[in-house]
Amino acid sequence: MENAFMTTIERKQMSNKTTFKRIALAVVAALGFGVLTLSPSSATVTTLTVTPTAGTATTAKSDSSTAATFAVSYIKTQTADTVVVQAYVSAAPTAAALSDFSTGHLRLVPVDSTGATMATTVNVDTSGGASIGFADTGGAGTGVNADSTTAVVGGSTTGTVAAKFRAYVDTALANTADTLTLVAGTYTITMIATPYNNGGAGTPITSSANIVVSALASASTTVDPSKSIAQLSDGSMGYSSTITTVDSALAVVATAASTDHATILVRTFNASSVAAPESVTASISGAGLLCNGSVCGSSLSLTGATGIETITVRANGVAGVGTINIATTSKTFAAKNLTFYAATPATLTPAVEIPVISTSATSDAVSVAAVDANGAVWAGTLYLYSNDTAVATAGSCTYNATYKVHYCSVTGLKAGTAKLQAGNASTLALATVTSVEWSGPVVNPNVSAKVTLSLTRLLTHRVKRHEFM
Repeated sequence: MENAFMTTIERKQMSNKTTFKRIALAVVAALGFGVLTLSPSSATVTTLTVTPTAGTATTAKSDSSTAATFAVSYIKTQTADTVVVQAYVSAAPTAAALSDFSTGHLRLVPVDSTGATMATTVNVDTSGGASIGFADTGGAGTGVNADSTTAVVGGSTTGTVAAKFRAYVDTALANTADTLTLVAGTYTITMIATPYNNGGAGTPITSSANIVVSALASASTTVDPSKSIAQLSDGSMGYSSTITTVDSALAVVATAASTDHATILVRTFNASSVAAPESVTASISGAGLLCNGSVCGSSLSLTGATGIETITVRANGVAGVGTINIATTSKTFAAKNLTFYAATPATLTPAVEIPVISTSATSDAVSVAAVDANGAVWAGTLYLYSNDTAVATAGSCTYNATYKVHYCSVTGLKAGTAKLQAGNASTLALATVTSVEWSGPVVNPNVSAKVTLSLTRLLTHRVKRHEFM
């Protein structure tokens, strides 16, 4: 009986232990199921990638055809999943160029969708708060400068989402006078792609692409020596980048003064015949002085910052020839000469240019060659005098730089020949230097003013002659 009783008790104890174990396992299982229901059932935005491609532009053309591109791709497992992409200019050739991006000059444009499972992956959002679209949302505290563009890549169904964006600099904005001037160099566009897993922000991906902006050939600062010009003139001549200019043959009075007697224009061009900067040096020897504005001396060093420098020539009281040498960094020009003549001439040599004149004013009837004590051509003002004003009167004289003589006009009044003289004052009595007296042109009241040859009459005459033969 004892063994049987003990066996029954033992069996009850074993049964109770088994029951407790089962209850414990059930509690553990229940707790386990409760924990599982609190955790995410699966991942949402996965395999997010951003692939950048560089762009190229010029200072004259920056649009969607010159853009950098960003290809965005990810897998969404819930319809509420999205990826927000934000692009901004993070670097520019200069600080000034970077600061110009403050009024919407950066453009982010969706251009295509590849591998997407939904019909529409990128839409335009003008509210700035919807789940898909664009908004100008850069600002303080975002780590993005004040000019940035955002877009949201999403859709109405799950699956693979892919979109490509062109990012470029728009130099002119619609409906505004605001413009942007591009400078040559590298602009860096940075894109931040932030996944939103069923509405909650995930870890962003940052990617950058460069847009290399090159200067046009016309904007090159490299000087083409074959197109550089240095021209001596009286100040009235202009420039041409394609025609070799010729220096003027100038003679000026040597009396020291603050008057500019001549101008030398120095211009340096690039290969496109556009002004390009290059430094200029100039010197003068013999007679004369060089000036650049209020700075004067026998030599000058100029920056040539604008591609053109103006050098003027003044008298310094020394009579003779001034030899001027001009050079830029890449080119040395042939020496230029400017004659400085004495205040008064030393010798006046007259000549009759038109032997017979009528009773009217005749230009260039006589000429007078004048030189100073150094033998230099004297180009000052000369006067002509007539000793018989009843036969002819003397007119004005004008210096001709090409032939280096003074030409004077004479007006005939009646038949005859008047004696003439030249001098350096308005009257013969005031002149300190005069020429010898010489016989001027013969005045013939009957001289024909013009000769007309009639071809018709000549042919008629020939025909009549033929008829009599």
